[in-house]
Amino acid sequence: MKRHIVVLVAAAFAVFGIVGTANASTAPGSFKDGPYTATTPDSGCQGNNWAQDLFVRNFVVTLPAVGGVYTVKEKFQRGHFSTFDGASPGNGCGGQIHIKEGVNGTFSGRFVMSVSGGTFDPNGACVKHQYEGWMQCDTAGWVEGFFGPSATYSVDQYSFTYNASGQGLIAGHWVNADTGNSGDIASS
Repeated sequence: MKRHIVVLVAAAFAVFGIVGTANASTAPGSFKDGPYTATTPDSGCQGNNWAQDLFVRNFVVTLPAVGGVYTVKEKFQRGHFSTFDGASPGNGCGGQIHIKEGVNGTFSGRFVMSVSGGTFDPNGACVKHQYEGWMQCDTAGWVEGFFGPSATYSVDQYSFTYNASGQGLIAGHWVNADTGNSGDIASS
């Protein structure tokens, strides 16, 4: 399975045509940066990795800061996933029991974060980290690169929606959010 995912990731980087390059722009009251192509494992309600995700990250900073705290929205777009054999993502929070290997689907989502303890630098650059052999921009690296190493952040709100159909599924829609989880991606 690991070889399958590495091939999938390499092909997707080629299709997306982006390997962590930034395209920053500013508008009154905001700063936008991205896209950054990324791949990471995805965890379910039990903390298990149920899928490998491939997606594009974009960041929007609301300016100016309020009381030294910046609001940053991280958007996860053009997301695709491929499942591992094991517990389904919703298992443990009202979902089904199992997901088979190789189920493919799509997702999108967002984080709304509070960033403090740093100073925003619109000329910053993401500090990249290695995942599965790829150097890529993650949330922590982006915050460090644009707010400095002393900055901290908290994810105040999050929401992700996953969809898959066919493929022998008994459940093909899962919402993972700070307001609650519903549904599942499950094969039995």
